Amino acid sequence: MLNSAAILVRQVGAGIIQLITLIIIARIYGAEGNGIYSVALLLPTMLAVFLNLGISPANIYFIGTGKVDHKMALRISMGLFSFLVLVGLTFGGLIVHFFSEHWFPGVPESSLWVAVSIFPAIFMLNILSGIFQGLQKFNVYNYLAIIPPLSTLMIIAFFIAFEKKGINYLLFSYLAGFVLAIFASLYWFAKLQVDHLVPKNNNYVNDMLVYGYKAHISNLMSFINYKLDLFLVNLLVGPLAAGVYVVAVQLGERLWILAQSVSSVLLPRLSQFEGREDLRDKMTPIISRWVFCLTVVASLLLAASGYPLLRFVFGKEFLPALSPLLYLLPGIVAGALSKILASDIAARGKPELNMYTTFASVPLNLAGNLLLIPWMGLSGAALATSITYVLILAMILWIYKSLTGITPAKVLFLRKADLKRVFS
Repeated sequence: MLNSAAILVRQVGAGIIQLITLIIIARIYGAEGNGIYSVALLLPTMLAVFLNLGISPANIYFIGTGKVDHKMALRISMGLFSFLVLVGLTFGGLIVHFFSEHWFPGVPESSLWVAVSIFPAIFMLNILSGIFQGLQKFNVYNYLAIIPPLSTLMIIAFFIAFEKKGINYLLFSYLAGFVLAIFASLYWFAKLQVDHLVPKNNNYVNDMLVYGYKAHISNLMSFINYKLDLFLVNLLVGPLAAGVYVVAVQLGERLWILAQSVSSVLLPRLSQFEGREDLRDKMTPIISRWVFCLTVVASLLLAASGYPLLRFVFGKEFLPALSPLLYLLPGIVAGALSKILASDIAARGKPELNMYTTFASVPLNLAGNLLLIPWMGLSGAALATSITYVLILAMILWIYKSLTGITPAKVLFLRKADLKRVFS
């Protein structure tokens, strides 16, 4: 619980920093500038997600279960990283050269070239952070999560102070934040000391890829679900609408702070309980009930404060984000609970079950966006995304019940014992 609390504090801090950065960009660059920046970042993020092969989730699982040494995990990961980065930069360059006008309308080609250069940094930091997460070195893991947004904010403020306000300066700032975090992580890795010895695993490449591809497909489909709406809004409506929509998405996703904090600790922790399903079946429902309840409360507060927040903090230009924000909130609540249960399922060595849910939901999300965006605009994108998240939760609840026998009611609704446990 202390680790979860520490990560929660870090997540809140990072969320506040990201929110301040979003407000500054929205105020200075306007909705269109915010849209161009956000859509350009889809490219390196997409490359990192498509090509990571589940390396980080595999490291978290195998380090957490004591089946691989962290030094071997890093060595194998960096070997794969070197090859995959070359593949990613090649594909990224081809996308920018041949398809930028069709896939990223309204985004300058120069910004997309800068964006491609961010991909290796995102990929490497993801690998390094995963190793510390698997070792449950959450103090370092927390620092690595706070350095990029804080550095990005400071560098953006520096550029603005000297009247450097091009979109590319925003992208350079984003890149610099990840580079600084990588240097810090390598420093901490060199100082790392682990008390217990781990047997050498000569088959780790195979083990990593077998486990990793299952988590990779799941994460890939999840990424498509999370970002498809923004991509299609920019494609069908334009950067101005995308800039408004991304504010609604960013505000809504701040409600995932608690779920992300808990799930970051839950996967390596539950992986330690291999063969002890009784402990897993006791811990996960309690955590799920609290995360679901608190996220519902937070969503209601955000819905009530949405208009003044958009009107007085972001400006009148962003008031159209209110409607999509309200449509997104039910899906955000569903997504919070899905994160917790998905971590439990992955910790049981069955990440492919999470993969099946995302496979089933992506076509629905795509069809919903293509149907509803022309009819309802930004609200249509939000509604399609929200429906998708609810569907994913329904499937995960069914899978979780099949694995454990625990009914959905036991992971959704608080009990008297939960309240007594808090007060005691």
